[in-house]
Amino acid sequence: MDVDGPSLDKSDAISHLMNGYCANHISSACTEVSRNVRSPVEMAVAMTEMVIDGYAHGKISLEHIRIVCSAIGIKSGGRRPEGSILVRKLKLRCTELQPLLKCADIESTFGVVETLCKRSLRQLAIQHQLNVRRDDDDDNIRTRLVDHLSSGSCQTSGFGLCASVRGNYHNTSSNDLEIHVLEFAAKKGSVTKKALKRILKCRNIEFDEEDGIGTQIS
Repeated sequence: MDVDGPSLDKSDAISHLMNGYCANHISSACTEVSRNVRSPVEMAVAMTEMVIDGYAHGKISLEHIRIVCSAIGIKSGGRRPEGSILVRKLKLRCTELQPLLKCADIESTFGVVETLCKRSLRQLAIQHQLNVRRDDDDDNIRTRLVDHLSSGSCQTSGFGLCASVRGNYHNTSSNDLEIHVLEFAAKKGSVTKKALKRILKCRNIEFDEEDGIGTQIS
């Protein structure tokens, strides 16, 4: 999303803010909003808590919290009391985001991607700007995330945790980042066997489990 563009869809703008995409972005508008917050996940949690607190103290109306929630895919499902249900789901969102605070770089992300719960896994995909459908299973999401990370695609993506990764490897091309991932994965004990197999499959590297897959990256 071009945050400096002449016009923005309200829902896109709210989603941008609520997902913490202003963090680590160089546009003047994003810098003003994020201040010194560098972690998009930290900002997403802070924004969510701000909405919860605002509604609790009457500073945000039911209509406004409904609009905010709709922009990030949260709905009450027609149940009542609607405000309480939306607040409960926003609190759950904060819980889902917490494990992602450890995912600011590629290495740490590979360490948790195979163990994240379904909801946190989907939040991680959103932070890497991957479109996740309601019917996508966990294994498919994990494969798409690993493919995204191991291909160096964060280097060409604009916001969220991609920006954090790009900040850590700002002088690195996508191809060089892919090589870095493979070298990291080849180190004994750096990732689980399950994670290593997924990385190799995503990079179309053949391996024989009987020979020890960690020795077959060159």
